[in-house]
Amino acid sequence: MKNNELNMLVGMLHQASKLEHCLLDTYLYTASTIKSLPEEFALLSNGKPNLRKAIQFEKARQWKQSILGVSHEEMMHLHYVQCLLRALDESPSFALPDRKKDTGNWFISNWDIYQPGETQDEGTEIPLEGLTSKQIKQFILFESTDSLQDSSPFGDQNKALFQKLYEFELDFHLEGILYNIADQQKRDDMKKALNDIYLNLAPSDEGMLKAALLEALPDAEEDLKYVRFQSIGDFYTKGILPLYQQAFDTGKVKNSNLGFNNEMQGFAAGEGFLPVGPVYRSKNYTEFSTANAQNALRYFKNVESIVNEIVEEGEGFEGFEATAERFLAKVTEIGGTRHYLDAWKKDKRNARTKGYSTPPWLADAELCRQSHLYRFVMIYMDMEFEQQLCKNVGTTFSANRDPLPIDMDNHSLKKLVAEMPKQFNACYLVMLSWLSRIYEVKLWETDKDRRLAIEMIATWPMMSLSIRPFLELISFFPVDLKAMFRLDKDALPGLPTDATQLADYFLDNERSEAINKQVDYLALRVLANVSDWAKEQIEVVKANFSGYQAEMIITRLSGLSRLNEFEKQFPFREHGGYSNTMPDLNYQQEFPDAGLFSENPSMLGQEPKDPNEQDRIFEDTLVLKLRFGGFGLVQLSTDPDPPTDESGCTGTHMLHAADGERTLDRALVWQDLPGQKNILREPREKLPPIGVNIIDLTLQVTANSGATAGYVPLQIMQSTGAVQTSGVQQYLEVNGLNDLVKYDSSDVLSTGSSLRLNLLEKDGIRPFLNGDNHLVSKDGEPIDPFIISVTNDQHQNIFQREIYNEGKTLLEMDPLQRVETSRWPTGFDANLDDIPTWLIDHLPADYTQALMQGPPTYLASRADVLYEELNLLLNNGAVMDQNKVDRLISFTERLFLITVPRGTTMGWLSILLNYGHSVSGILKSSESDNPIYDLIERELNLKVSCEPEEKDRTKANSRWVVKYTKGIMDTDAITDLVYGELYIPLQVIPDGRKFNIKKKWVFAPGMKDLVAGYTCDFSKPFWDTFIIEGKVRSITLPSGIKIIETLAEHDTYSYSYTADGVTGIDGYTGSFKVSVMDDNRVELLLEVSFGFENTAAFKTMTTIVGGFFSSTSAALNAHFSPEQ
Repeated sequence: MKNNELNMLVGMLHQASKLEHCLLDTYLYTASTIKSLPEEFALLSNGKPNLRKAIQFEKARQWKQSILGVSHEEMMHLHYVQCLLRALDESPSFALPDRKKDTGNWFISNWDIYQPGETQDEGTEIPLEGLTSKQIKQFILFESTDSLQDSSPFGDQNKALFQKLYEFELDFHLEGILYNIADQQKRDDMKKALNDIYLNLAPSDEGMLKAALLEALPDAEEDLKYVRFQSIGDFYTKGILPLYQQAFDTGKVKNSNLGFNNEMQGFAAGEGFLPVGPVYRSKNYTEFSTANAQNALRYFKNVESIVNEIVEEGEGFEGFEATAERFLAKVTEIGGTRHYLDAWKKDKRNARTKGYSTPPWLADAELCRQSHLYRFVMIYMDMEFEQQLCKNVGTTFSANRDPLPIDMDNHSLKKLVAEMPKQFNACYLVMLSWLSRIYEVKLWETDKDRRLAIEMIATWPMMSLSIRPFLELISFFPVDLKAMFRLDKDALPGLPTDATQLADYFLDNERSEAINKQVDYLALRVLANVSDWAKEQIEVVKANFSGYQAEMIITRLSGLSRLNEFEKQFPFREHGGYSNTMPDLNYQQEFPDAGLFSENPSMLGQEPKDPNEQDRIFEDTLVLKLRFGGFGLVQLSTDPDPPTDESGCTGTHMLHAADGERTLDRALVWQDLPGQKNILREPREKLPPIGVNIIDLTLQVTANSGATAGYVPLQIMQSTGAVQTSGVQQYLEVNGLNDLVKYDSSDVLSTGSSLRLNLLEKDGIRPFLNGDNHLVSKDGEPIDPFIISVTNDQHQNIFQREIYNEGKTLLEMDPLQRVETSRWPTGFDANLDDIPTWLIDHLPADYTQALMQGPPTYLASRADVLYEELNLLLNNGAVMDQNKVDRLISFTERLFLITVPRGTTMGWLSILLNYGHSVSGILKSSESDNPIYDLIERELNLKVSCEPEEKDRTKANSRWVVKYTKGIMDTDAITDLVYGELYIPLQVIPDGRKFNIKKKWVFAPGMKDLVAGYTCDFSKPFWDTFIIEGKVRSITLPSGIKIIETLAEHDTYSYSYTADGVTGIDGYTGSFKVSVMDDNRVELLLEVSFGFENTAAFKTMTTIVGGFFSSTSAALNAHFSPEQ
């Protein structure tokens, strides 16, 4: 291979990079313009209510999801092109094609022939536009083959094929919705009714649709002139591939990319590229694409495989028409769509089964269905259909968001619109600057630590936290799109000058370690500047806009305002830190106050009494243990959707029209309070009830050695499925507490209702999982804000406490300080048998029964519930008004997500997430009107307070401890199971009364004599070894205190005694009594009473009593196993 052929190959790869890059950009922008809330479809273009609001909303989300999926694959294609350049020892190339001066569109001249240095008069324009009929047609041409272009892509023959494919996809969707209905007649009846609604429901009741799907759809009114161009597939297979063969044959491939590919499969890049990759087509194809990502370019066949993937995923999919006809014929051959769906579901179930291969016919069909061309054709057909429906009632349909009308005399708004593309370009520049470093051959070793940090944050986090929300933001405003995706200085913010300086470095090929450091410094400064800009614009928007559109804009600006987080994360990642993983010692030494906000209950920061002794969280004190459980709402869009997505698209949680004017606002809801916009799915009475309740209260006392809290191993887990985690999973365990007495929650309130547990909002921010798409945290995010509150059934405060933060949010802390808070999960748990029995007994029986039988049973039971509701709606005879249509479509689309579930829909139903930490910030309790205090005083003659005697957070008894589990995510109800334990130290307030406490055990009927014979003989104490001298017995405790007990009264079924030995204690009495209850069960009652001079004496005596109760329980459990 001569240099001119090598230069030609490199030039063609540069051209391929430009092409993949501009396609990626235009697909991303178009997807970002699509309306994404039901409210955006509420009115027709004539201002009338839109009956098809719910249908169009669901379709538009599918279109956006599909185009974003194509964009992800274009990103992988761009990655492959950079790998091919890298193997030739060439620098990465992220340039874009030139733009036409008159239109501002990217322009690729004479695409079918590569002639370096020559300019052609004709070519192909690639525009930035919203999702219009014109734009989707252009997308079809971009991804089509020569044969499809030559045969008139939108002529009668191809339209007829498109129509058949469209009919299949609707049938596939309806069969998926009704998949779990075994009764064929019932299924057919419901399918017919749904088919009629999806196809024949007019957008307005002012005109009824007569057309049916099978009638030919007219072309769009606009007669577009497309410049025909050779397919991208030909460019790869006939241009790049033969030249690369020569490069291998002549030894021009200098880098096998072995080290690079190993790094790409490593932890850092694995996090960054987590959601990026091909859409599932078949198990065979997944193995093929995975091998392409993992294999080094040692052989020409590896290059050939990569090119085949690029072509088969989209660019010039070979034989589209023949493959589509073959696949439709196969559907008929096997008995119809339902049988195809059976085969498809079986293939998905076996995607990870070793030795399984997708049947060739199904692999062939799915390769066609998931190709870029097919997906764009389906969007085109769907849009044409909706446009025709609207035309029939005298209105029009638009899928893309119209910019808001802007008063350009308003200086603030004019400035906002003018600056928006520049600020976007600044973010775009940062991403390109960092992406190019991933593929750079120069300084490969010296740049490693920084490059690993880049691999984690420059791909998915940058795309989801800056690029996508920024493009969505721009779609609301009349921005000059010619100014987008530009890096010239006029297209960047002028001040501060960080962006223009960064552009100088990016456009210059010179690289050194010093330059790389400066590039990173400037990149972080640019993102911080964009953050500042976004914060300023929030006030501008609040002052000039209102309604749901203002909320959508503010949500995206708020997300962009957090881009300064990259400035904290980059050095943290560079030094090996991530999420709750500690960085290296060099980084740690720079932050001596890292433990300032620590809520680790095992490390209080005490001066140790013994180097081997763990800090005591509680010492010489009473502790109130509250066990809680119930269901919370998880109102967030899930990965890979950005946190700014309020309706769900590429993730698992989805908003539906019947949810009303509510959004996925990231809130964790443990109590449904008045005035909150909580998403409460129907049928409410058949879904998990929202609310986390206190189940029982136990008054405990510390043992002689005090109480400790520590993290103990649960299991070793390695998961890359529904959650990403590895290593030893732990849970928090509190030791050294003895039970005194336990009460049901219903014993506290006079109404007999339960106490509640809630997480409160702070400064208008409701609690949420703070992860920001793995920028702040990996799977298993800390909750912020964290203010835990115990209330009565009217939600009036009883106890309330915040984590210690000195007024700072989690994001305002340094990443190392966040790690030290210990607020991250202690571990995942995939064993549902670890759910405690005390909780199971308080959950709805049908819920636990379905749950324990596994996700398929759980989802099937939910489908049955929704089928019942759907059938009632279809047959109630009511007028098809807006409310009914919204509910019908919401039920059907929820059903599809259940019956054709995503992996996370299934996986999250089997995952528990354990947390555990102390709570030591601001405390607010109701001291004067506190039903828990009243219960303790009424039952025990004891006044208490939760106000700590010890204010120093490093001392025992200064903190609360909470361990809690969230899990079993129900993505249909958007709920999760919540349970745990809260430990609150209590202080005793002496008032001269005797403390009185009772403890009982219950046995089966007929055991009265057996129990009495074992427990009611003073001379035979069953729980410990005493010295017996007639009516007196004594024991010396480990603390050195000698207790002397004297028999007072006795009979066959009881005895009482007095005791002495503890300084400051008087009038101590104790008794055992066995009796028969009303239901014939047998009760053993132990009662203790004593007076005390001061709190020190009380603490000593209750510690002894606590040990006594613990020993008696252990002995009785060993001998009898009482019922309770």
